[in-house]
Amino acid sequence: LSLTNAEDVASLLAAPLNDEAAAIAQRVFNCGTDQLVSYDEVAYLCAEAAGIDKDKVMIEHYDADLFGKATFPFRMTDFYVAPDTAKEKLGWSGPLHSLKDDLQSFYYESYVARGGPTKKMSLIKDWEITVGSKTSLPEYGSSIYDKFDPIILEVPAAPAE
Repeated sequence: LSLTNAEDVASLLAAPLNDEAAAIAQRVFNCGTDQLVSYDEVAYLCAEAAGIDKDKVMIEHYDADLFGKATFPFRMTDFYVAPDTAKEKLGWSGPLHSLKDDLQSFYYESYVARGGPTKKMSLIKDWEITVGSKTSLPEYGSSIYDKFDPIILEVPAAPAE
């Protein structure tokens, strides 16, 4: 996973000014960071920024093969971009920010300023999506989402016309 700070993106977008001839000759550059992290690492970094012990983080992985899905959303193979060509051809120094530092400063501070861990959150939309996407799978005997449902929702039938 490549999560890039906006200031690093801006510096990369300005990098063609370092060597306009090289930028014209190459024409296409990947815009991203070379500091890759997994989705699990993102969860652990968020927990660390929030002061939550790593052993208290509960991560659920879905079986991509069971659902005919890729391991990376919308792709059947892992995917990321690397800014190596921009570094080589344009002399771009690379990212100056790290996800860990950004999470511990800007993102967590903004989260706390908006009410953070004491703010009451509504998860109703999440439940609507989960319940609304239930599909019976014979190998599970019922929906895979059943293990997450704390309540049974009765949905009334639509009135006959």
